[in-house]
Amino acid sequence: MFAPLLLAALGLGAAVCGVRAVADPAWGRELMFHLRTGFQNGLPRFLLWSWSALTMAAGILAAFMDLFRRESQRRTEERLLLQRGELIRENYENLRKHNEEIQTLRHDLRHHVTALQGLCREGDMEEIQRYLESLSQRPELNRISGYTVHPAVDAVLTAMLARGAEAGVCAEAKVDLPPELPIPNSDLCPLLMNLLENALEANEKAPEGAEKWLRVTLHIRKYLYVGVENARFAPVDFDPEEGLYRSTKSGVLHGMGLKSARATARKYHSELVLKAAEDSFSASTALLLPETES
Repeated sequence: MFAPLLLAALGLGAAVCGVRAVADPAWGRELMFHLRTGFQNGLPRFLLWSWSALTMAAGILAAFMDLFRRESQRRTEERLLLQRGELIRENYENLRKHNEEIQTLRHDLRHHVTALQGLCREGDMEEIQRYLESLSQRPELNRISGYTVHPAVDAVLTAMLARGAEAGVCAEAKVDLPPELPIPNSDLCPLLMNLLENALEANEKAPEGAEKWLRVTLHIRKYLYVGVENARFAPVDFDPEEGLYRSTKSGVLHGMGLKSARATARKYHSELVLKAAEDSFSASTALLLPETES
């Protein structure tokens, strides 16, 4: 960064001197006189002072820009680590709850079998049918145990949609992925988590009695399509400079989700498409799949 900044400073200085020389010919003639005299007598000292000032300013500015870049990279890495830690915690919690449900079902199964055996001995087929229908309608027996054969994406969806279910968000997932993708999980999972976090955040603003929902779609064509659509209950805050919508949550790391998602999309030669309809919001991208060695 130092060389471009120095050249820009030199160009700016030359442009300023040229404009002033045109506006004030006397000043321009005096400058040319000093330059000609200086070169005739040896190295012009006033140019050394100007050169030293420019190089020092460019060096300081380059150092600050590098520091800002490193700090931005550190915060991004910190966010990714927090997301991964949160995902691990939620996966553990979901596994624990799932294990408790299995233990409860095993415990209740003995009672159901005993009750059905008694109804069979009595020959009450109508009651047996009603009993079986009531069992088939229990939510714990109809819950989807997996969304996709891709393990990392399935872990993200399981954790995030379970969080949404606890908040009353009705989720629909249409996922058609192979077990492995040429895109690293370190890129794909944060992208998906950021979009789902925004969708859950939007549903948190739902008024009493409103229907909360989100839809997530992932599939493979010549690209990897990732799309999340959700209900919207409040106005969105658009930042024209960034070309993104601002997060309404406070905190140092909030508001970086869409920026991180857009950076991932551009890394794979795509763009993050954001659309705010009357009662919904959607974010989608089509990541160009890297070529893999056959």
